[in-house]
Amino acid sequence: MNRRTFLASTVAVGLSLITAGWWYSESDGSAAGIVAANLRKKLDYLQLDEASLLQFANEVLADETRITARRRYLTPLYVHTSLLDSVGRIDDYWTPLAERYLQGSDFFLNGMDESRVVTYLGPYDPYVRPCLNPFARLQA
Repeated sequence: MNRRTFLASTVAVGLSLITAGWWYSESDGSAAGIVAANLRKKLDYLQLDEASLLQFANEVLADETRITARRRYLTPLYVHTSLLDSVGRIDDYWTPLAERYLQGSDFFLNGMDESRVVTYLGPYDPYVRPCLNPFARLQA
């Protein structure tokens, strides 16, 4: 092994260790943290209540088990960069979850006011709250 290959391999190993350390420190290993981080990324234009966001994340995890190891591993890349924004598989999963969060929150009840803090009220059920239609402005 000559000096150039030794230096190149040392730099490569050092960069990979730095990258792995950053990846480990940025990733939240809990599945609820993954759901919350991705919803914060999808709804970055809104102010979300953290306690109700984690409540929604725990409800989602109780309902479904689609948070796979691949999603756990790719979350730091998706949340902290824009590299995966156009990837269909990721958007196909997180966009409906963001819609479910907004339907179950007070966002539409407050007239879609983006300046207010959005609080999750509970799972959306059209039979319990049928007038949660954002386009229905029924006033007495």
